[in-house]
Parts: sequence; structure tokens; C-alpha cells
Amino acid sequence: MLISKVPVMKKFVLIAGFILSTLVAGAQDSLKIEPMPPAAPAQPSPSDAERKEDRLPIEDEELPPNMKTLLDSDEKYKGWEEGTIYFDRSADQFLIHIIRENKTETFRFDKNGTAVTSEKPLDESSSSQ
Repeated sequence: MLISKVPVMKKFVLIAGFILSTLVAGAQDSLKIEPMPPAAPAQPSPSDAERKEDRLPIEDEELPPNMKTLLDSDEKYKGWEEGTIYFDRSADQFLIHIIRENKTETFRFDKNGTAVTSEKPLDESSSSQ
């Protein structure tokens, strides 16, 4: 027999290698990680949804003249021309979103163009001033 002529140490190494490869192949099947289902997106609260539905995008030509003068003269409103302007029907206010350094700043003005300050943020991506 061919196997009987092979030294004992070689037999041991061959058998151990076969057993080890069988164990590794079996372990790979048990280590499979099932992908997690995607998380459900966060639903906005009804008040946020209602509030956003009441926002009408407007052009800067539709702003009260005194508001445009204030926006042009005050340094904290710098860049307002590139911002997004809305009129919020429910609050009867103008909203201007200005993006600076990857942060959105939101400024509020009443229907006459006077700046309105509030501590309450309008939504999670903006800060009120």
C-alpha cells in the first residue's frame, strides 16, 4: 500500500490539514452576517408638515421695500440674495434661509418687513434669529 510507505508524521499532517480545512469551510457558513433591513426614515411631526405646507416660495421683488433696505444694510444678513425666501401664511411672516459654511441660518420678518426674533427653531436644519 502506498499510504503505509508514507512516514507517520506526513500522515498526521495530511489528516490534520483535511480536518482543519473541513472545519474552516463549515465555520464560514456559520459566520455569514445577514444584512440589517434599512431603518425607516423619520417621519416629520404633523406640526412641521403643516408648517412647511404653508410656506410659499417668493422672489425678492415681492419683499417690502423697508425689509430689502434692512437686508442690504445689516451685515448679519449678508448673502441673503442667494438664500431661499418664503412667506409663511400660517405665521404671516417672511422667512429667509441663508446657507453659510454648511449651516443654514433662518431669519424671520413680519409682513411689514420688521425682523422677528424667537428662541424656537423653525425646523431641525435651521437656527432662528
